Amino acid sequence: VFIPLYLEPDSNFRELLHVIGADQVKLKAVNNICRFRNIILPDECFWREEDGTRVFTGEYMSLIDKVRDYGMAHFSETGDKKLYFTYRKFPAYRTIGERKLERFFSKMGYRIISPEEYTFSEQLNMLAGCEEFASTVGSAAHNIIFLRDRTKVFLIPRADFITEYQLALDQIHDLDITYIDSSLSLYVSRERSWEGPFYYIVSNNLYKCFNQNRVYRGNRFDFLVYRHLAFALTGVSTASGYYRKVYSEYLFMSPDWTGCRSWLVKLLKKRRVRKWITALLG
Repeated sequence: VFIPLYLEPDSNFRELLHVIGADQVKLKAVNNICRFRNIILPDECFWREEDGTRVFTGEYMSLIDKVRDYGMAHFSETGDKKLYFTYRKFPAYRTIGERKLERFFSKMGYRIISPEEYTFSEQLNMLAGCEEFASTVGSAAHNIIFLRDRTKVFLIPRADFITEYQLALDQIHDLDITYIDSSLSLYVSRERSWEGPFYYIVSNNLYKCFNQNRVYRGNRFDFLVYRHLAFALTGVSTASGYYRKVYSEYLFMSPDWTGCRSWLVKLLKKRRVRKWITALLG
């Protein structure tokens, strides 16, 4: 079987083909106009309905099960029972505050993992031995489809929405999933909210979820930088109404304050500076 691609497949994709028993598939990047005798278009197995609902087929679930079963059959003990998958290193300039979440979960006994630093097989092996998994909602959180049944999962939405794909993936296996609001992303893009920028805190809800008798007080400085970063990236300066009720619990500032057209905006418009500042405050 020959499958044309837009880009050359990386090693992780080839590992996935090996796991599902498709080593015989030949892959080739098509960079020029080509002619084929036959073209086969496979049926969709995961799609979006008109009302926004995501739907997956039994065939899709069967493929995921095959990958998960391979991971369990070839499992090698790592000793890591609790994992937190982080986005902090990729890409840093659209997120501020995940370092706070890393520190919190590290204190709770979680190993902090940047998935992009590991091969597909290594990630699959980690997930096969995992008993508790945590992440902010996004592509890293989609990895819960490879966890064992009844694994505890803690997911933190990036802003005032939950990725629709995640809600569908939550249903593939029998997992114990808890969503915890632990962000103050007041200034995400109105048109492309999934692009952020995002601002995380260690919320009182997060403390309560882990039976911690503590109260979080926000950092006024890094939140001001987040406001400027949001304006520099998206032009948004009016706070989302979703967080108005809880905003005052963490920061003694008015969310309607819009004076963010300053020298800092001009500074943040340079990508290198944005990366440096958000990495420092992350």
